[in-house]
Amino acid sequence: MHVHSHNSLLDGLSKPTHISKRCASLDLGGCALTDHGTLSGAVTFVEAMKGRCKCGKLKDDHPTKECDNFQSFKPILGCEFYICDGDPTDKENRVRQNTHLVVLAKNLRGWEDLVAATSQANHPDYFYYVPRLNLETLSKFCSGNWTAFSGHMGSHLANLVFKDHKDAYSANTYEEAKSLVHPDWVSRVSEQAKQFVEIFGKENFYLEIQLIDKDNLPASIIVSEALRYLSKKLHIPCIATPDAHYVYPEDAEDQRILLCNHPSIDTTLNEIRRKMVRGDDISLGSFFKSRQYYIPSYDDMKDIHTPEELSNTVKVADECEIYDITHKPMPPRFPLPKGITASEKLRERCREGWVKRWPLIKKVIEKTNHTKQEYVDRLEMELGVLEGAELADYFLIVDDIIRFAR
Repeated sequence: MHVHSHNSLLDGLSKPTHISKRCASLDLGGCALTDHGTLSGAVTFVEAMKGRCKCGKLKDDHPTKECDNFQSFKPILGCEFYICDGDPTDKENRVRQNTHLVVLAKNLRGWEDLVAATSQANHPDYFYYVPRLNLETLSKFCSGNWTAFSGHMGSHLANLVFKDHKDAYSANTYEEAKSLVHPDWVSRVSEQAKQFVEIFGKENFYLEIQLIDKDNLPASIIVSEALRYLSKKLHIPCIATPDAHYVYPEDAEDQRILLCNHPSIDTTLNEIRRKMVRGDDISLGSFFKSRQYYIPSYDDMKDIHTPEELSNTVKVADECEIYDITHKPMPPRFPLPKGITASEKLRERCREGWVKRWPLIKKVIEKTNHTKQEYVDRLEMELGVLEGAELADYFLIVDDIIRFAR
């Protein structure tokens, strides 16, 4: 329900094909792609989730006579949005602090809403180091066709649990993290959770429980305890998620090398290791201390999550429809008076061109063995090809551009 691909630039490592192979090996029914602020990997991800054999090979790469156990895995399309406080177009104050919020498209309408929202976040007026929106702007794109999760460490809700969330996330022990809990955390977090419910709808919002790296991040245990308490108090369901940035634990080292190129780090892996020995603060430090940000199996999750949290992952997946986001290219329509089709207009333009060029064509006919009928037949054949390919609008647009240029 919370997986990143290499389209989470300088952060995620996994290729969509590797994600689908992992789904096959774990016999998972589906997977949600939730890259940071982008949907650029969606089409590749959808294609990768089709026709995969349980042995891990794509159908095209494996003779069916040897292994016919092929299946498709449900691709769930989403985005982990960067959420800012205040006006996202305000860059004068140089505020770069953002929280995270995961949104999944439940159907084609939800996908279209997701495209509109991410396009807005990436607009130059909104983009400030990362594509971002505030909750007010994001809510304008929500039509009830999304499922949203509250987010992991660094989310709105997680931050509100603590007096100083940065110190809490750096805590080395459970007791140290607990000492930083805000005395009024219940009302603070409850108020924000209710706002999420108002935006997304009670049936479409979940409190995200993420414990895959609890041994390295004791604050995540505090956050999970707080959210589980509020779940009972506010009757908002919890859901279990990983925060997968690579496919297998052994991929962690490669991801760390990738992270060294991240603008907030921009150093070498050896220098990072020296800082860790000194106990210095490291941006995105959890990734350098842990190998837990992989795609987990059910067995990896069952001992750290409640049955309800795990079953809600299946519930959310079942509520997400399978829909097609791929289609053939669609050229824009050429504006025409009512009652006239693009094909009719193109034929009219060709008749005008025929009349204009007939004197030249006639001279060619007189000097060769060609006939007028040959030219008529050729014109009909070419028009038929263009109309069959639905390119009449395209050629009318090109014609209009040329006429304007002349």
